[in-house]
Amino acid sequence: MGHRNYIDYEFGEFRLIAEDGSLWSGSERIAITQKAVELLTLLLENRGRVVSREEILECLWLDTFVDENNLSVTVSMLRKAFGEKADDPKLIETIPRKGYRFIGDVKISTNDLVIAEREYTRAVIEHIEIDDENAGLAIAQLQRRTRHQRLALAFVAFGILLLAGLIGGSYLKGMGPFSAPTVYSVAVMPLKDLSSDENGRQMSYGLTDSLITKLSAIRGLSVRPMSAVMPLAEKELPATAIGQELKVDAVLEGTIQRGGDKYRVSVQIVNARDNQVLWANVVEQRLTEPFDLQRLLAAQVANAIAFRLSDEDRKRLSRQPTRNAEAYSEHLLARFFLNKRTLEDLNKALPHFERSIELDPAFAEPYAGIASAYMLLSDSGFAGIPPDQGYPKAKTFAAKALELDETIAEAHAVLGNVELAYAWNVVEGERQLRRAIELNPSLSTAHLWLGWNLIVQQRFFEADEAIARAAELDPTSMVIAADLGYPAFFSGDYDRATERFRIALERDRNFSAARFNIWRSLFYGGRYDEASAELDDLEALVPKDLPVLVMARGCTLARQGRSAEAKGLYDSLRERQRSGEFITPNLTATLAAELDDKDGFFSDLETFLSERIDYTLYIKFAPEFKQYHADPRFQSILERAGLGG
Repeated sequence: MGHRNYIDYEFGEFRLIAEDGSLWSGSERIAITQKAVELLTLLLENRGRVVSREEILECLWLDTFVDENNLSVTVSMLRKAFGEKADDPKLIETIPRKGYRFIGDVKISTNDLVIAEREYTRAVIEHIEIDDENAGLAIAQLQRRTRHQRLALAFVAFGILLLAGLIGGSYLKGMGPFSAPTVYSVAVMPLKDLSSDENGRQMSYGLTDSLITKLSAIRGLSVRPMSAVMPLAEKELPATAIGQELKVDAVLEGTIQRGGDKYRVSVQIVNARDNQVLWANVVEQRLTEPFDLQRLLAAQVANAIAFRLSDEDRKRLSRQPTRNAEAYSEHLLARFFLNKRTLEDLNKALPHFERSIELDPAFAEPYAGIASAYMLLSDSGFAGIPPDQGYPKAKTFAAKALELDETIAEAHAVLGNVELAYAWNVVEGERQLRRAIELNPSLSTAHLWLGWNLIVQQRFFEADEAIARAAELDPTSMVIAADLGYPAFFSGDYDRATERFRIALERDRNFSAARFNIWRSLFYGGRYDEASAELDDLEALVPKDLPVLVMARGCTLARQGRSAEAKGLYDSLRERQRSGEFITPNLTATLAAELDDKDGFFSDLETFLSERIDYTLYIKFAPEFKQYHADPRFQSILERAGLGG
């Protein structure tokens, strides 16, 4: 057997073997994408030099049409692997508006690749007794293959052995010993209920949600959230279409059936590239043990798709938060309603969560569910309950959940958002959101809320990375897509903001929130005629007398020199306020600023404080109010809001 030298980059505790594209931390391999390996190699080869974004895109994505979102997400993945933050880099430094630079100390060496492969393969195999014919065959073939095939087959053999030893009745289908792809991302589709009753459907959705939560905690595995898969659940799409829509490597699909005193669940993992089944299994569990069903499924799926599970991963997968079957069933039912995200369904979820807690007061997850429900009900989009009632309840229940189980990412995320939107405690909000992401890297809402937290701190580049990551995790979310341009918007880069906001229109040209955001970036970018045309399109989608549209049209008319018409619209909003209609002071303050009605403007800002309007957090740098920054009254409001002078 011949020997070849390869380049080995060592930096800190990490080592990159460029030849086979593997990244190691000590003896542990870190799972990152091929593009992340290529980017890291490029930065290492040019260490100490700023590599421009254009150069990176040309080198890594030459033949593919992509935007800078791909690059931001790839850099974010490397930072996560290295455990560093963009504002405190140890290895990869961001040069704003230019590119990236590798700043760590690097040691380069050459070693023998074949020896390294043998040692790694042996380390994997020695831990497991070879008592399966297929596993032995795979290992025998492994020894005869080329360098790259041997590394891939080591993972295949490891998976076969785990399945043979841990999963009774499972089988591999449609996969030869050389064909298994590495799965870094997966969509868990709602299990199809074969019984015809609504209770079975609710149970299947709740079980799917719990399975997603379990798998999302595995390091190196990206799992699409329930909000991403639900819109596709009724479309009967093949795995290839789901993979393209959600940008995943594999799709988990299956059925659940209740018969007698048992649940029977059939699941399979399908390659999203070619619809080939990679793994399949059937699990039966007594009705009195529904949590064991979810826990067993999570462990088996994890073993099938994750080539290496840490001890912490295994602990999380095996954790039993309750032994009360009825409490767990009530919790699953509540999750079904919570995930539908309507005002009616949120109110339906609450009593089921409360019943679950009544049955088992030590069951932490229902407290987190109640916290999420109250937070959503307090949001202006639902207007279910006043914020000063809902947010404190959300905080109380989230804190109780964490008192019982500190590892619940959902509770940390709720606390983080409440601290930002209601308590205005930006630092604590960021801490809670980062803890949520640490526990569940696939929690898209935590990345989105972190992005908004970073915008408030005027850390716009990091905010862009966070919201881009949220969009990658939940590609079907129009809400996230419509927010993509806000880091650029608040940083003053209105042209880029417009481009980013338009991404949402690629999915739905009639999505009104995206069109309003485009109007904002065009308007504050000085492109008034284009902004007016965008409003024309928007007014065809929603009523013209909607307060936000009246404000936008008034601002546009004022900039076009039609002040009298703008003043008429402004007066109409004030009259509607006086008649008792709730019109958020954000809107009247914005139009007052355009018309230089200082008294009206500062009256609105006082309302910002008294009613704890969350846009208060943005007034220091929002483009609407820049002309008043030097006014002593403006500075006084900033001080009283705790935002500094």
